[in-house]
Amino acid sequence: MLSYIKSDKGLRSNNEDFALDAQVGKYKIFAVADGMGGENNGEVASNVACNTVITNLVSYFEANDNPSENDIKDVLNNVFQEANKEILKTCANAGLRDSDMGTTLTVAVIRERKAIIAHIGDTRAYLKHGSSLTRLTSDHVSNTDSNQLVKFLGVNCFINPDIYSYNIMYGDLFVLCTDGVYKNLSDATIVECLKIHNDLEGSADKLFTAAMEAGSSDNLTVLLANIRP
Repeated sequence: MLSYIKSDKGLRSNNEDFALDAQVGKYKIFAVADGMGGENNGEVASNVACNTVITNLVSYFEANDNPSENDIKDVLNNVFQEANKEILKTCANAGLRDSDMGTTLTVAVIRERKAIIAHIGDTRAYLKHGSSLTRLTSDHVSNTDSNQLVKFLGVNCFINPDIYSYNIMYGDLFVLCTDGVYKNLSDATIVECLKIHNDLEGSADKLFTAAMEAGSSDNLTVLLANIRP
């Protein structure tokens, strides 16, 4: 599997997005987060979330070679809870109130032709199959204001991430991105930018250029993975 991460502050003064990937044996792990908060709080929250999740998942898969799908869903829920606790603890240590430091988080565990995704917030996962694009996650935003998050890490100690399981095929393109990338782009434009699967860097560059030309003023982060045997 080939993967590539691109992240940029865009028109913002700093980059509150964060992304990581890791390989553990036959498992590929991806995480993308979009932080929020004053000063550098969002930047800290997204970093804490991704690092907590990746570290815990790597340890889990190193100790468990062949877990069931339900086992993986359970551990994903557990690592989201742990990431939330770490953000709340970091927030308290800095003398901040709950929700002064928060982040979205979308995590995918991929093994062969199965993707299991855990998600909270409005960072998105997509799957491109041929010329079709399917969104794999639902945004946790207000019905009256699409920019107002109703679920994210760091708001309080009670979180309930969405967890999905999808079949994928060799040749598919897996996409995780923050709202700075997708917010002003149609699915057709995203598909056009992702046309050449074996040029992940070029595809990411095209997405960023299209997003900026369409008026994005936010941080931009995308993680692309070409599903291969």
